[in-house]
Amino acid sequence: MSDWIEPADDAPGEAEYLRRVEAGHHVFRGDGFHIRHGSFLRLPNRQDVLDGIREKRFTLGRSGVSSRVVNHWEAESLVTDPREDGHGWRRYSLMDMVWLGAVLELRQFGVPAETIRNAHSSLRALGWGPTKPEAPHLFELYVVEATQRTPVYLLVFADGDVELATEHDYATSDLLSPLANHVRISINGLLQKLLPKFDLSPKHSPGVDLSTKELSVILALRDADNKRVTVRLKDGEPSMMETERDGAGKTVEELLRTSPHSELNVKQKNGETVHLSQILKEKL
Repeated sequence: MSDWIEPADDAPGEAEYLRRVEAGHHVFRGDGFHIRHGSFLRLPNRQDVLDGIREKRFTLGRSGVSSRVVNHWEAESLVTDPREDGHGWRRYSLMDMVWLGAVLELRQFGVPAETIRNAHSSLRALGWGPTKPEAPHLFELYVVEATQRTPVYLLVFADGDVELATEHDYATSDLLSPLANHVRISINGLLQKLLPKFDLSPKHSPGVDLSTKELSVILALRDADNKRVTVRLKDGEPSMMETERDGAGKTVEELLRTSPHSELNVKQKNGETVHLSQILKEKL
């Protein structure tokens, strides 16, 4: 079993999920991620791929880090000693080497040892629910994607929270819910240093190319005052948007003054207004 597999009884709880979202430490992964993950699980050579990145076949010389430095990192729990008895030659898997390279980058940026130690634990725990040997850990899945030249990043936040993201994940997530300040490390760059004979340079593509119409819809969805957003499409593009805003605490006259070209939705019960909302229509 991979050193990165940490069996868990349950998926991360709602409280932890909300904490990360509110802190800006969560990458929102869309349907594309689940499609990629499902496609990988259906590969006939899936286990061969996992065995390849889990095999302990690399020596420390590939990392560019001295044994003295690694001894210090092991003592501080920044990395794990791959030797069962603590003696002999260290042999690392590709996954271990990627993390060694990440630690080296983080130390060069002056990231404190405590933060890196937390990041190590956070990365090992990152994922969902019980993990089986035949299924990839989230870190493994993203490293495999990087070997296919998909741009992949490791994000490390100030408290040691970590996230993984493709270029598309990163751009989309930051648009939906801005990420807190972080150190961003290219997994592709780490792999290229480890395997210089192969061309592992990332194939970059535009992040999220939104039209003005699409951006208007997203901003409307993120507006907390909007209770309902309805969009009409024409030839696959947004053409008309209707938003309903709560009119609680305002009079009919006040709502009409804010936008004379709008409709009001008024509901009464026993002669009293129990619901008042304003419906705005915008041609996109």
